[in-house]
Amino acid sequence: MFDKNLANMNVIDEDSMDSISYIFPDNVTPFVNQVAGHEFTKAKPTIGMMKHSDGYVLKPVPHPVYGPREINFYKTLETTCDPLLKDLKQYIPQYLGTTSIELDNKDVRCICMEDITKDFKLPCVMDVKIGVQTWEPNATEEKIKVERVKYAACKKRWGFSIPGFQYYNVRDGSFIRRGKDFGKRMSAQEAIQALYSFINAEAGIKYGLVASILEQLRKIHSWFRHQRHFLFFSSSILFAYDAENVKILINEGESWGNGEAVHNEQDSKINVCMIDFAHVLPNLEHKVDVNYLTSLEKLIHVFENLSDLYALNS
Repeated sequence: MFDKNLANMNVIDEDSMDSISYIFPDNVTPFVNQVAGHEFTKAKPTIGMMKHSDGYVLKPVPHPVYGPREINFYKTLETTCDPLLKDLKQYIPQYLGTTSIELDNKDVRCICMEDITKDFKLPCVMDVKIGVQTWEPNATEEKIKVERVKYAACKKRWGFSIPGFQYYNVRDGSFIRRGKDFGKRMSAQEAIQALYSFINAEAGIKYGLVASILEQLRKIHSWFRHQRHFLFFSSSILFAYDAENVKILINEGESWGNGEAVHNEQDSKINVCMIDFAHVLPNLEHKVDVNYLTSLEKLIHVFENLSDLYALNS
């Protein structure tokens, strides 16, 4: 059964921004809309994502193997002549190059990218990690064992997991934030509630939001049906929308349903993007990326049937 109090709780993870002890450059601040991945924490002295005063996001890439690999992935998309790879650029945040910043007298290399929550008044963000297999084919047995137990219930049932999310409850004005510790304990049923709550469905969220999400997911799905260039491991799809626009949609009185919806101007601020490419490998056998594609199909199925799935498990 669902935790009925989830949508009414004002929650901030224990490892929160309050634990930051770094001295940042004048033009850089922690990126407050980061919901998953490495964060600034006391428990583990890791570096989270940051925001530059010019409006773009800085993603630290300190790992000697995975960092250059992710940078090279973005560079490949920037320089390719392959039409299919060029198409992929429309599904990821805009790549703006790399830079180095100084944190505690250390140079930290970062990827610069578009902030897909820019100008949002009430940013709602969810990270959905795609695939049951989140480890690379050459991973050690220890690594595979660790990855198998992460988000196990959710991955077993739905083929994806939810490392973190935040949203504004438009009914009562509260702010809800859930991190990876909650995600790792999440049951299959709780995953449905998380998605349902994330889009503010309890408030009578209108179908325009779901229609826009599905439209974008289906485009990504179409791309994956044709691509044979890469295998994507431990990559995510990031959902971001402005709850302020949800209030407008509700006030307009659109109805929830499963038919085709006409998008209006407010839908343009619903973003669905692929992120996290540190574990993307060449597809040497040129086969369909079944791990990613199957997971994506299940995610689409969930959004297509979200209200019914919620009703069945509530």
